[in-house]
Amino acid sequence: MVVIEDVPTALRESGDVVMAIASGALRAEPLVPLGDLIRADGPRGHLTAFASHPNRP
Repeated sequence: MVVIEDVPTALRESGDVVMAIASGALRAEPLVPLGDLIRADGPRGHLTAFASHPNRP
């Protein structure tokens, strides 16, 4: 499970996500919005890692 803040934004701006998808190491379908995880709408029982990158001007 890969948790991101917003799926369209991650697919457009997150280099880590974009490169993983381009290399075939990740598919876009399992991306879970952070809001879903907080509201408990997302999958449970998985190891979750969160990386936050500051906005750059």
